[in-house]
Amino acid sequence: AETMAGGNGMLDVDREKVAPDFKVAAVVLCVLLGVAVYVGSVVQTLMHSNPMFVVLFPMLGAVFLLTMMPIAAYVSYPADFLGLNLANPKHFYYISKRTWGSMKQNNLKVKSKDL
Repeated sequence: AETMAGGNGMLDVDREKVAPDFKVAAVVLCVLLGVAVYVGSVVQTLMHSNPMFVVLFPMLGAVFLLTMMPIAAYVSYPADFLGLNLANPKHFYYISKRTWGSMKQNNLKVKSKDL
């Protein structure tokens, strides 16, 4: 048996073969929902002092949707995101870039072959 230095040790994991973890996706989704609810409540509180803050609600909805699509793509097409962790900001950026790039090329539709 080879040691870890040889590449076949117990802790040597080929990141290309590690499937996406859906528990991480669920945690990221819950955190995102929590932040959205908190920001929405802050904007609602601000609206009592100045009604012009109502303009922020559509923008908040758009930002929420922009951040939800990469999570949906990550869960829907796990084979395309092997070795990536949704909780890692660099990986989330990469997943977002691939998802939105694919959607931009295909009239806002995502297909596995385009990711």
